[in-house]
Amino acid sequence: SRTFSARLQRSMAVYRLGGGVPEVHKKAWVAPNAAVMGKVRMDEGSSVWFGATVRGDNVMLHGCDIGDGALIGIGSTILNGAKIGKG
Repeated sequence: SRTFSARLQRSMAVYRLGGGVPEVHKKAWVAPNAAVMGKVRMDEGSSVWFGATVRGDNVMLHGCDIGDGALIGIGSTILNGAKIGKG
């Protein structure tokens, strides 16, 4: 869709992983030293902060807050209102 930026900002570390390519909304934000890879969809208003890595292979996150020190394992599903980690 046109809502998702085809061209990513140079400061974003966004990578293909396997067959997955991240979709980053033009109003989402990725810190310069963060990494987003694989089958990840970042909608408007979402963010990945400094030093974080989001790897999209077999995890479902929706409407939740993931804080410092969190490790989300393969096959996890974390939904609306959940808060994991510090923050």
